[in-house]
Amino acid sequence: MSTAMNTVLAIPELLRQIFEWSTQRDNCSNILVSKAWFEEAITVLWRHVYSLRPLLNLLGPMKLVLLESGERRYMSIPTAYTAN
Repeated sequence: MSTAMNTVLAIPELLRQIFEWSTQRDNCSNILVSKAWFEEAITVLWRHVYSLRPLLNLLGPMKLVLLESGERRYMSIPTAYTAN
């Protein structure tokens, strides 16, 4: 990579603009490139969260359960690691 390109890709404002036009999948890869790219790509990724599911998945395996009352709830799925 040329020195000019390295310089351009080190400017946070330009990275953010590039990541705004990138797909969510691409930005998931972009966060792995470097610390500078992580900071900008993760900001863009979390700005556009359309579902709570990715957030809930951070807590562990979950499934959506329909209760008799018609209410829907996310319930944790027991795993070998969490079972006593």
